[in-house]
Amino acid sequence: MRIAIPVKGEKVTDLINERFGRSENLLVYDEGNIQVIQNQAVSAASGAGVKTSQLVSKQNIDVVIALHVGPKAFQVLDAADIRAYQGVAGTVAENILAFNEGRLKKLRAENDHSVQIAIPTDGSVVAAHFGRCQKYTVFTVEADKAVEIKEVENPGHEPGYLPKYLAGLGITGIIASGMGSKAQKLFKDHNIEVTLGCQGQIEKIIAGYLNNNLVSGENSCVGETEHHCQK
Repeated sequence: MRIAIPVKGEKVTDLINERFGRSENLLVYDEGNIQVIQNQAVSAASGAGVKTSQLVSKQNIDVVIALHVGPKAFQVLDAADIRAYQGVAGTVAENILAFNEGRLKKLRAENDHSVQIAIPTDGSVVAAHFGRCQKYTVFTVEADKAVEIKEVENPGHEPGYLPKYLAGLGITGIIASGMGSKAQKLFKDHNIEVTLGCQGQIEKIIAGYLNNNLVSGENSCVGETEHHCQK
């Protein structure tokens, strides 16, 4: 069975890419054999998801595992008799294991394929401290476009509460300057992808995400015991 997964890198130990159509590489796993396919659709002005599905359909793929697949891209996969499964935030290896153990949900045409990303915000810039920000800027992405941008108040930084709270709002990704390792694990447990080391104007961060050239750096949170970024 040939399984294709968008990947941030070229190895099974690399993270699954939260963006199917804009993933530079697709990793194909076939009973222990690994093949990396470069996705030329990543630079497409539009329709990247559909073009990626068309690429996959030419590779004799049986299964696609992805965090999100747009409705048109899903239709291409479905027409090619390729099963699509809802991946989880983590490595490619973890997703393959989850699939083999029957823990992944099969995507269907009626599924909600939108992506909701939250950015901790102070004023008009990315907040330096994830847990103590003024608010969260949440933008919803469909077909590589931001269809809605809104602000959500920070409900407080009680330990362990924010991942559950944001997951309940339908958040699928976090873009932040820094975050403690415990918080990162909690978000992963809630199937929320975390991107760290991002700073600057919120509008530029959103544009960078949509254009697939988001600039990230080192995690600005270095505390591991009592630092509030862990919240």
